[in-house]
Amino acid sequence: MGLDNINVVDAIGLEKNSECAILSLFDSWGWDDEEPAHLLAIQDKFNAYLEFIESGQIFEDYPPARNKDLVIDVIFRFEPPDSAIRLLTYAASVALQLNFRVRHQTIPDANS
Repeated sequence: MGLDNINVVDAIGLEKNSECAILSLFDSWGWDDEEPAHLLAIQDKFNAYLEFIESGQIFEDYPPARNKDLVIDVIFRFEPPDSAIRLLTYAASVALQLNFRVRHQTIPDANS
């Protein structure tokens, strides 16, 4: 899945020891020579997640998310450049207005 399939939520679940439902967005793409296309793919995927939340589809597809704080967790395989961090900062400001959060982390592939 990941950025190769924009219209699919990669993973969703409840975070242990919190009141959060986490929608994970996996980014395994590298950053070599394709930064504009890569950023656009992240933006498109984020917008699909946004629609999933705003439409209420999340609660139909995953009822345990009801009455939980919603978080989109962007998980990068490769350390994102500043341009990606700026995009996520903007996405986080939009998310706050809609009562959910965005966070990110980098988890490198152990086999790389």
